[in-house]
Amino acid sequence: MIIKISDVHLPPQAAAIISRHVQKDFPREACGFLIGESRDFLLPSRRIIAVIPAKNVVSSDPAKAYAIDSHEWLRLERQLQEKNLAILGIYHSHPDDSTLPSNEDSKYAAAWPELIYIIAAVAADGYKQMCAWLYDPDSAAWQSIKIIGR
Repeated sequence: MIIKISDVHLPPQAAAIISRHVQKDFPREACGFLIGESRDFLLPSRRIIAVIPAKNVVSSDPAKAYAIDSHEWLRLERQLQEKNLAILGIYHSHPDDSTLPSNEDSKYAAAWPELIYIIAAVAADGYKQMCAWLYDPDSAAWQSIKIIGR
């Protein structure tokens, strides 16, 4: 069962970490985890309490795609479970592009449709903006989600 999500609460300090990370990794896509309380999976409003940058390990074109090491993902999930926390979403950047999800994003999200996806646009002159999305695998469509608090 997938809960329809209306918004995501992103504290300013978390948004700042994402902004710095995507600028640092430019022109490669940056990526990382959005962390919140496990119980938030059942709520229509998700509250991010931390972001954890990850290394983009994609082997093809790191300026157009990202991948997170599965061992890193599983290790983090185990650590978070002990604290009643969970990975609520993933963030990544679109270097020299918009915040609209790409075909690559749809392939990635089809495997984890319960997660929120924050996409940050970044260019050589810096961070531009970020938007939050939820993927619906039944319709293969993206739903925009309001970001609160940044």
